[in-house]
Amino acid sequence: MVAFALGAPATGAMAVLWIPLRAGHSNGAVALAMMPATTAVGAARSRPAVLGATVCAAVSFTYFDTQPFDRFTIAKQPDVATAVSLVVVGLLTGEVALRMARARRAEESTSGYLWRVRDAAARLAQGEELAVFIGAVAAELAAVVGGEGCEFSAEPLPAAMAVVDRSGRLDPPAAPGATAVALPVWALGEDL
Repeated sequence: MVAFALGAPATGAMAVLWIPLRAGHSNGAVALAMMPATTAVGAARSRPAVLGATVCAAVSFTYFDTQPFDRFTIAKQPDVATAVSLVVVGLLTGEVALRMARARRAEESTSGYLWRVRDAAARLAQGEELAVFIGAVAAELAAVVGGEGCEFSAEPLPAAMAVVDRSGRLDPPAAPGATAVALPVWALGEDL
């Protein structure tokens, strides 16, 4: 709800700022002027804010910029089409901006994971002791998944422990109150 409310002022302000110019210009121009605001809200990565900005754009456009002015009615058919287009295009451009921002964030996090793998490979290539290497990789893994800790063990797993299978699912699902999950290490087709 907060994001919805934060997205609305930008497009409402555009409609109000257009009031002195509305006599000599088409209503399509004010609708186009509102598009960067909805797109910018989408770039802020909030779908409710995009919805808020788009709804406010349509309502403020109807109220301030269509005849009869200062009423929630539209007298001309082209203005109805413009209001509907404002909603549709606003939602689309906001969604595109939202998805682009999320893709950029995912790309940045993937790049961070790649650097961690490179660092681990560099340690091994530089002749780091295996115990130190395993400890460093375990610490990185705990940081990536947000765990309290991670350790390597070649011992057989306890029977009740949940194991992350090769598809990324827990098998069997973790029991309520479970504090540990096993992540098998595979090398040359064998579970180490």
